[in-house]
Amino acid sequence: MESVIEVRDVSCRLGGRTVLDHVNLTVRKGDLYAIIGPNGGGKTTLLRAILGLQEVDSGEVRLFGQAPREGRTRVGYVPQFRTFDFNYPVTVGNMVLSGRLGQIPGPVRRYSAEDHAAVIRALDRTGIGHLGGRELRGLSGGERQRAIIARALVGEPDLLILDEALVYVDIPTEAQLFDLLEELKKSMTILMATHDIGAISTHITCVACLNERLFTHGTSEITEDMLTAAYHCPVDLIAHGIPHRVLREHEREP
Repeated sequence: MESVIEVRDVSCRLGGRTVLDHVNLTVRKGDLYAIIGPNGGGKTTLLRAILGLQEVDSGEVRLFGQAPREGRTRVGYVPQFRTFDFNYPVTVGNMVLSGRLGQIPGPVRRYSAEDHAAVIRALDRTGIGHLGGRELRGLSGGERQRAIIARALVGEPDLLILDEALVYVDIPTEAQLFDLLEELKKSMTILMATHDIGAISTHITCVACLNERLFTHGTSEITEDMLTAAYHCPVDLIAHGIPHRVLREHEREP
């Protein structure tokens, strides 16, 4: 199977602290790959390194067989929810349209009829075609998340990267978003990062745990040794379709 992302022995230090420690990762075409791990464990740094937005101290990243800055033209990126100002007075359609800017050449950038058609396709694809004229601040949490994903899809990417895309949504909305990702997976590869181990769905094809180091067995199953290594605490149960996790009592590490 064709590799979309290749991360080889990547290490990165930020602010004098090791954030990524000899990380190796392969994401193949058609994967819906999830990276789970605690806050501060390096998930966002890894995603930024894959996109060429974060320099690494050692190792190599290849995106579609190219350096990240060349390969990322084929990527749709959904950054963390908090990076968006949802009080800004802009319509959903115009926010999604802004995702086409990187594809418009030249110093004077004007949107074409094809750009506007791409917005309609992206909104319809995410199930919010009726919200194009609505202001962002009037949307629910689930509608906002779909709008952000639509903005990433408007460039019609081959790879979709999502950073904590399931925060601030309830369980039914989370299930709907996974159904959306399952549909999108038919035409693109998806890599998502989350700190919530309860968010992992049966739709996932591969899963890894990241906390400075990456722990994976190359399958969709989360094993006890992966979680213990990544979270530094024992985990009793991960159950698909049940909105909770059961954890043994444990003492915090000093």
